[in-house]
Amino acid sequence: MLLEFIGPETGRMLSETWAEHRHDPRRRARLFCGMAYIVLSLARLPQPRIGSFRLNLGDGTVALTNRPLTSTMMIFENSGAPRTMQPHQVYRNTDTFASDMLTMHDTYFLHYRHAVEDEEDARERMAIRMMLWAVMHHFILPDRRHGPFLPQLTDLHQSNIFVDQDWNVTCLIDLEWICALPVEMLHVPHWLTDGGLDTIIDDCEAFDEARRAFLAAMDVQTTTTPLAHDIPITHIMEES
Repeated sequence: MLLEFIGPETGRMLSETWAEHRHDPRRRARLFCGMAYIVLSLARLPQPRIGSFRLNLGDGTVALTNRPLTSTMMIFENSGAPRTMQPHQVYRNTDTFASDMLTMHDTYFLHYRHAVEDEEDARERMAIRMMLWAVMHHFILPDRRHGPFLPQLTDLHQSNIFVDQDWNVTCLIDLEWICALPVEMLHVPHWLTDGGLDTIIDDCEAFDEARRAFLAAMDVQTTTTPLAHDIPITHIMEES
């Protein structure tokens, strides 16, 4: 395990100044530019499988041989849910991976004793899961289901991003949750307007404005970041 100490000379967590400066257009533009550069730098090298990278202790090489390990998966398993995806289980198509992801959420729902608050909450969550199974195939790109797949950050939020006083990105933490995933899982961060994923609809116009600004930053960075593939990342993010 490689550990690095991040001191105040490197920067501060974005979450510490988010409320104060999130409406500052200049700071936001610099933040979006830095985030877009990081997203594209990771996604520039296509991968043949869906999964996570593993360090081979024998020769120090890194290989894509681990299951797609996300922080959500670890939270579920630490809460008592049985393991759905086994170590060394990688995927070569989006359909199987998406099916196992939904199974993982179902397993957590069935085995975690605090998964619901009451009967009404249980019925709502059951309905959501049935809806996900019904509509999942609409969000899988037919021409991309067999890859290539792109490395992505799966735990990118304000407390994992360090910035200077002008909101230039200086550091990222929690990089262990990087996975090679289907390109349609690349998305604009839901927290850009300081709302939860389930509250975006309450202020849809504000989020749409921030979303467009972020995608514009992605477009700019695409012109200067060489990609080893022809996947139109920004366009797919827009469609998703």
